[in-house]
Amino acid sequence: MPCMRADSLGIFWQDLPKVKELKEKALVIKMLPPPLKVSILTQPKKIKKYVMEEGKKQVLMDIECFPNYFLILFRRLPDHKLLSFELKAGGALDTEGIMQVLDRYEVITFNGLNYDIMMLRLALIGADTGVLKAASNRIFNEQLRPYQFEKEFDLPYLKINHIDLADVAPGVAVGLKLYGARLNCTHLQDLPYPENTDLTLEQMEEVKTYCGYDLEDTFLLFRELQEQIMLRRAMSNTYLVDLRSKSDAQIAEEIIKSEIQRRTGRVPSRPQIKAGTFLYKAPSFISFGSQQLKDALEIVTTQPFTIVANGRIEMPKELLLLRVGIGESTYQMGMGGLHSTESSIYHVADSRYVIKDLDVTSYYPQIILNCELYPERLGRTFLEVYRKIVQERLEAKMAGNKVKADSLKITVNGSFGKLGSPYSALYSPDLMVQVTVTGQLSLLMLIEALELNGISVVSGNTDGLVVKCPVKLENLMEDIVSKWEEVTGFSMEHTNYAGIYSRDVNNYIAIKYDGSIKTKGCFSPGSISKNPASEICNEALIKYLIDGTSFEDTIHACKDIKKFLNVRNVKGGAYFKKDYLGRVVRWYYAKGSSDTINYRTNDNQVAKTFGAKPLMTLPNEFPSDINYQFYIQETYQLI
Repeated sequence: MPCMRADSLGIFWQDLPKVKELKEKALVIKMLPPPLKVSILTQPKKIKKYVMEEGKKQVLMDIECFPNYFLILFRRLPDHKLLSFELKAGGALDTEGIMQVLDRYEVITFNGLNYDIMMLRLALIGADTGVLKAASNRIFNEQLRPYQFEKEFDLPYLKINHIDLADVAPGVAVGLKLYGARLNCTHLQDLPYPENTDLTLEQMEEVKTYCGYDLEDTFLLFRELQEQIMLRRAMSNTYLVDLRSKSDAQIAEEIIKSEIQRRTGRVPSRPQIKAGTFLYKAPSFISFGSQQLKDALEIVTTQPFTIVANGRIEMPKELLLLRVGIGESTYQMGMGGLHSTESSIYHVADSRYVIKDLDVTSYYPQIILNCELYPERLGRTFLEVYRKIVQERLEAKMAGNKVKADSLKITVNGSFGKLGSPYSALYSPDLMVQVTVTGQLSLLMLIEALELNGISVVSGNTDGLVVKCPVKLENLMEDIVSKWEEVTGFSMEHTNYAGIYSRDVNNYIAIKYDGSIKTKGCFSPGSISKNPASEICNEALIKYLIDGTSFEDTIHACKDIKKFLNVRNVKGGAYFKKDYLGRVVRWYYAKGSSDTINYRTNDNQVAKTFGAKPLMTLPNEFPSDINYQFYIQETYQLI
């Protein structure tokens, strides 16, 4: 079946102009592609539960600081009982009671390393509310790091059994309030009083209630990160280094540094940044048949990459502007990987075509090993350490040791991100470019070989391709992929799709024959790394594509308010009808509403809030004023 475009057929895939503000429109029904009618694989939804480890006592902790009031609030797990320690102006803090908690429990915080633990240690040596508030202001205003804070306030050593969740959470780091909203916290609220307020006794109680909400958000995040924390515990025991509060990339650096030190006796340190230029060196297996791709290779290997004063890498302009057309697709290279530029298109398998997803296994680690790439100042010891870790992971995976395999996967994949970080001992900008560009050129080799043999590549993205192959050429496709694997040393994983529906390369729905799905970008559900955005619309679209259920039936049948919610971070805070909401807002669309949520700083409308009704506290009952027509229309507009 040929690829289909809505703008040529006047149906579902019609490209729509972007608008600045959402305005209520009459419902427009468009023709939709036929549903796939595949068998639905029924799987119970995984609900993450917090499970206490045997012998492990834990408390969540949060601190609030005002000129005349200092609060340390603990929430014990698993019974969630609260214990507060308060210091009021002129009063005394129960330091003995706090030390008993610290001696008995593992303390869980969010961003505690950069704030709560420092403030706690200062309070324990007898600082009054005035000193504590001045210190708190300095942390925020001067961005004091823990080692600077220790020196500034002459803090004695204090060992605290502590996990900070801030770096454990995957993806781009955000604030605790936004994490809470993404995880459907019951209450969303900003600090009830400006931080420099002298509080009354009544206001102190309100702050304590607010602090309890923060601990609820901390618990939701802690529960969500159970798997990551368990892996970090296992790795800490293996490498005898406390890795519980570190990101994947930080763990990778810590382990590789410790292994290099063990082998060489040298502690790898962060290199000095040297601004300048360098050239990419293509490995010997990179070759192309067409003149266009030979010309592209010439550009890639002759135009210099630049290291600027802050250590970041800039691509040559010629490469940024380069577009490579192969078959019916156009590809763009970049620091993040190869990207095809398709938009508003779908492909389905039938008696004439198969749709295959081809993903390179552990792409970047394999490039490092196959091409024997290592930071020059670390020498081949880096490669020896890295190869050993990769091999150990494969052995653990084959032996069914999931904890060890997953732990080592963190090290293998996390190390790549440190190659481009000027703050890392693994920093090696030329190596990072060697890895990413080699990956892109290698994929272009495979794309060229497939297209020259009449096999269409309909999408390409970083470490994989989606291929639309005539059934009669499927064996040839397998041979081409095998030959590519032999030449490059990489290996592919194959997945068959019944259909793939793409807004663009980074936003798509792929449906397998058992009805299970793979989504990316705007079609993915809200998660710890993504704000919820009318998820019922995605659910309705996917259900239609799988079995033909109408959008209207799916949306009207849903009684879970969380699937209708939208969440957004608002810089400077937002208000609704003169009521201040906060810096993180949550809403649904209500019938008959023409209201908006607005920025407190300039009164501008917060994007996509025309017809919004704030829902900062989740209700016990499903609202009666849901604007179903809005959600139905949004579903039609999705792609």
